Amino acid sequence: MSVIISGHAFEGPFEDASSLRIESGVYCILAQKFSEVYDVTSSNGNKYDIIDVGESVSVWTRVRYHNRKGCWKGNSFTHYVVHYCSGDKRGQVADKIRGQYDPPCGEE
Repeated sequence: MSVIISGHAFEGPFEDASSLRIESGVYCILAQKFSEVYDVTSSNGNKYDIIDVGESVSVWTRVRYHNRKGCWKGNSFTHYVVHYCSGDKRGQVADKIRGQYDPPCGEE
């Protein structure tokens, strides 16, 4: 499955961080929605709001030990998606998504 966010293909959605790789990339934290108002739709038709976005040289490590997990749970976290990329592109992609969606847990 996949999700397109701000023109970039993200792998997932994954319910468990163990599905993520120890690689450089951008991750989004999603909350599944059942209403008409939502941010993105997965390839299987599920609808989600983006509640956080970030980037790391190790997506798995960052997500697993993230300092904003409390905010994720408070915003009905359900899934992860990831776009594996490196270098300056990570920051550019994360900033673009953050600017477009203004996720509630997105404060750095």
